[in-house]
This record gives sequence, C-alpha cells and structure tokens, in this order.
Amino acid sequence: RLPETVPEVQSEVTDFRSLVSNPTSTGWQKPARHLYGVLISPLSNRLDRYHRLVIVPSGALNALPFAALVGPDGKPLAIRHALVALPSATVLQFCRARNPGPVSKPVLFAIGHASAGKYPPLPGTLQEVADIHSLYPGAEVEANDQFTKDHVVQQAPLFDVVHFATHGILDRRHPQDSAIICADGPFDIQHLVDLRLHAGLVVLSACETGLGRLYRGDEMVGLTRSMMLAGTPSVLATLWSVADHSTAQFMSDFYRSLKAGHDKAAALQSAQVSLMKQYPHPFYWAPFQLQGDWR
Repeated sequence: RLPETVPEVQSEVTDFRSLVSNPTSTGWQKPARHLYGVLISPLSNRLDRYHRLVIVPSGALNALPFAALVGPDGKPLAIRHALVALPSATVLQFCRARNPGPVSKPVLFAIGHASAGKYPPLPGTLQEVADIHSLYPGAEVEANDQFTKDHVVQQAPLFDVVHFATHGILDRRHPQDSAIICADGPFDIQHLVDLRLHAGLVVLSACETGLGRLYRGDEMVGLTRSMMLAGTPSVLATLWSVADHSTAQFMSDFYRSLKAGHDKAAALQSAQVSLMKQYPHPFYWAPFQLQGDWR
C-alpha cells in the first residue's frame, strides 16, 4: 500500500512530469528520488533479484515515467530493470495469445517531408526509417506522400512490425479523436481499431502516443489500446512530445537490440541506457514505454 494519500501522489506525479518532459528543466533528481522511495523502495528487497519489472499502473501513475525514478544509488530505474507496462494483469494472457514470435519483417511509415494540413513535415523521420531499413533490408518503406491512410490499411496487416514515425495527436476530452497523422490527414482511433493487425509489435514513434483518457475501472482509452484492439500484443509508445534527432537514434538502437535477439523489454532498456549516455536528461530517453507482451 502507498504510504501517502492518493491526492498527494497524483500531485507529485504531475509536478515530476512537468520537469522531465521539459529538456531545459533542472531539479528533477530530487522528486525522482522521492517518488522512487514512495513507489519502489518498499518492494526493493523483493525486486533486486529480478531483471524485468512489469507495472500495472493506476490513476495518475499511467502517466508516470517509471524509467526516470532514481534509486538510492543514483541510478534510474531503467538501468536496474527492463520495464513493461500493462493495462491489467489479465491483459497479458490476451496479448501472449496473439504474439506471432520474433521480428523479421517491418513496414515503416514516415511522414517525412509531407505536410498534412496544419501538421508540419518531420524530415528526421526519414533518417529514422532509413536506419531501421539498413538493419532489416526486407522492410517495406512508405514515406512522404506514399504514407496515406489507404496504404496503412493495405500494408499494416501484412508485416511482423508496424512502425509509425509521424505526428501523434492526443485528444484528452474526446479520445476517439486521437490520431496518427498520415500524408492525407489524421487516422483516428475509430479507424485504427479496424486494421486487423497480425504484427507482434507496433511502434508509435510520435508524441504522447502512450497517453489517453482514464475511464471508470482505470481503463485508459487512447492510441495504445486501439492498437491492441486491432490485434497487436505489444506497443512501444511515448509519454510526451519527443525530440526528432534523439528519437531516431533511440529507435536505431532499439531495433539493433531486437535483431540481436533481445526481447522487446530488454531492447527498450538497452536503447534507453545507450541514449542517456549522450542525453542525460530524462526528456530524451524516459518517455518511451513498452505496453503488452515483452517477448
């Protein structure tokens, strides 16, 4: 049980998120240590012998970057454990039944130089998918004006991994209007759930794709859940707006670890630890969160 009241923890999580989601902020280490003491330290003696830590967050903890919590030794939790999030413990059984096995053939969608209405181009996404394509020469690349909603519908069900490098739009008031941005406009949740995916992993390399709106029963409705409903057992998403260049580097490291045979959680941990050496601030490496089956 939490040693503090729920409203106090919620307020601390909100303040901590404000610090770590701003790359110019300072003073994030103190609340990172405090939240570690509240949430992790009571269990630390039991956790030390485990490499993987599976978290089923509740309430405001759905938005907490657990990876950035700092232990008494000064190390972030991302160094101590490979982290996985689940909407509920029972969801793992559902996800595992849908997991097709190792990654071998990704389809890579990138907004690139395309300008979809009010959403600006993201040329860095082209480098991101180029780096991944160099690791998986058999990958299909749909970039710039080829990255249309029709192409997503046609291609996404055919591949082991579906990677979106684009804008993510989070609508907290009306989560069904949250979307990823294609060259021809928003692809919203109501249509994403109909994709009939067979992929073992969907990567949402965009802003705030791991968030949504909490409903009664702690159910988080957003892009991540829509991808699981569409058929994938694992989603790599983000907790805040991410930087273009560092994200491309993170994704390259993540896929390199996957190809080396690491499971998804271990690949996430490896990429985070690698990125924090160059970018120590959690803004760059802590927003990435794996939800679902880690295998």
